Amino acid sequence: MGRVTTVVWVTALIFVLSLCDARAQTDCWSPWVSRDRPSETGDWELLSSIVVTSETPGFCLKPVQIQCQTVSGRPYNTTGDVVACNTEVGLVCENEKQTSGRRCQDYRIRVNCCTGKLFFLFVLFLNSSMAEIGNFWRNSTSES
Repeated sequence: MGRVTTVVWVTALIFVLSLCDARAQTDCWSPWVSRDRPSETGDWELLSSIVVTSETPGFCLKPVQIQCQTVSGRPYNTTGDVVACNTEVGLVCENEKQTSGRRCQDYRIRVNCCTGKLFFLFVLFLNSSMAEIGNFWRNSTSES
């Protein structure tokens, strides 16, 4: 097998693995969770307060991504509420930070806990095999 053929096969393998990994990542989102209704102080969907149960499969305390929206499905950043939504805390909407005496809407969150493991493992494999690949390429170019 020539050097060009090897490069084509390695490139194709990287492409296929990245597609598989992207597909797996779409399956890594937890279900939507709304821990409570807005209270006198606001709506608090804290990661540390959500108990992982059979009703919240895939939920973790250290997500790589988070999505926040109202329970009716409206993205949090289009509601006009002052809301913090991040992977460190979860979602916080405080009534006292709202304008014109508004109260926070009812929000929900979901998290993605995948880290791209398949592609990462392939890269580790390639790194450990770089010496062999280099030797193969040197030998194949010396034969040409």
